[in-house]
Amino acid sequence: MSVAPVLQENIADRKLRELILYITWSCLNYGNIGATKLNKILFYADFAAYLKLGKPITGQEYFALRAGPAPKRLLPVRQKMVESGEMVMCKVQIAEDYHQQLIVPQRPPNLSEFTAEEIAIADQMMVRFFWKSAKDTGEESHKFIGWIAAELQETIPYSSALLDAAHILGTEALPISKDQIQHARGLEEKAKSLLDARRKNQSCRCLGSVVLSRLCVPAVAAGGRDAASTAGLGPALQRRLTTEKGRSLCSLGVCALGSTPTYT
Repeated sequence: MSVAPVLQENIADRKLRELILYITWSCLNYGNIGATKLNKILFYADFAAYLKLGKPITGQEYFALRAGPAPKRLLPVRQKMVESGEMVMCKVQIAEDYHQQLIVPQRPPNLSEFTAEEIAIADQMMVRFFWKSAKDTGEESHKFIGWIAAELQETIPYSSALLDAAHILGTEALPISKDQIQHARGLEEKAKSLLDARRKNQSCRCLGSVVLSRLCVPAVAAGGRDAASTAGLGPALQRRLTTEKGRSLCSLGVCALGSTPTYT
């Protein structure tokens, strides 16, 4: 029986729906997947895509639950999928005191809005988590620094993946050697020296601006002319006198000495 896809209000919900169908459809030959494990595969796929591709696959917002990270929009999107007949939720008893919600897709996914790189990342996360139990998958997500730092039901920003990339990607964090530490310290000293030189340069520029602003005052001390008589000389002569005074002051080293001239 073919089921027509339900129109969603935005692309994030649409891609979340199709990614859910892709993950559960891909796992059909090996057994159905539960809700807890699905949440974690979605989370790790989106955050790994953020690290590798610069943006998540679905664009969904994730928040912290007691069981681990989950998409905020998962429940309403999943409910619409159940109502439209695109998936079936089955509650089964796994152990005497443990029940699991299994998700059974009713149609294949539409992957027209996904790139090959996005699908490859989703495949990697399915392989990583499918054979683990829901308990082990949840416990692994509790080691992510973004979930640890977040309050209950608080949004986990995608940028937190940058702080714990090895965990998101499932790789071992590379140890830092002593040579790398020494190199970093050397760079720190060089950066400090450059910053100090820049501050000194900015101080000299500020002092030079003060001197030049004083030179532009329309008064000439040497000739005894006041502001009114100087103004009467015309713009061209004013510029010439200003230039000559600037040259004489520079030659006397006023800027270098840090002193400023006084005009009467």
